[in-house]
Amino acid sequence: GWLGRIVETVAKIHPDLVLVTGDLVDSDSAHVEVMLPTLRRLRAPLGVFAVTGNHEFYAGLDRSVKLLQDSGFGVLRDRHVEVRPGLVLAGIDDLTARRQFGLRDDGLSAALSGRPAGATILLSHTPWQTDRAAEMGVGLMLSGHTHDGQIWPFGYLVRLQYRLIGGPYRIGPMQLLVSRGTGTWGPRMRLWRPGEIWVITL
Repeated sequence: GWLGRIVETVAKIHPDLVLVTGDLVDSDSAHVEVMLPTLRRLRAPLGVFAVTGNHEFYAGLDRSVKLLQDSGFGVLRDRHVEVRPGLVLAGIDDLTARRQFGLRDDGLSAALSGRPAGATILLSHTPWQTDRAAEMGVGLMLSGHTHDGQIWPFGYLVRLQYRLIGGPYRIGPMQLLVSRGTGTWGPRMRLWRPGEIWVITL
């Protein structure tokens, strides 16, 4: 029911593009399977796209990606697509999980290399490598992961590892938006850090 209300809220916005920045699947992917009919109602003229978060890795990466694809999402795993002439959408597998699992490959270069000319939006679950993304010509970077602390005062602890934990930031010529996310992790509660859906006008 909660997810259905989120989908209805998005539908009322009439977005051209819907972007999900990861952690849609948690440790038990079976819980997501029952929500597939609801997730398939997320639609937009230019598509619905997602990247993996660290919890997709924990739940089993291949299984999680298949669930996202079965929901009708285009999953951007270290690659880019041109959603319309002059507008490039790029996405990378989660940087936190990459570090935890000892993966040394350079997803950012893979996602951004060879892309057509135009404005580039980057989806990266963890708000890391922001300076590199700006230097490589990304105009807008969208991240999540931190929940902006979710329950005050946990944000102070989160900031020890993630210096950019919530809201808009300017990284040179690039705009970075770090979302709190719509749901929760751990306790099903928030304190002074409400869930959110970003509505972005380019």
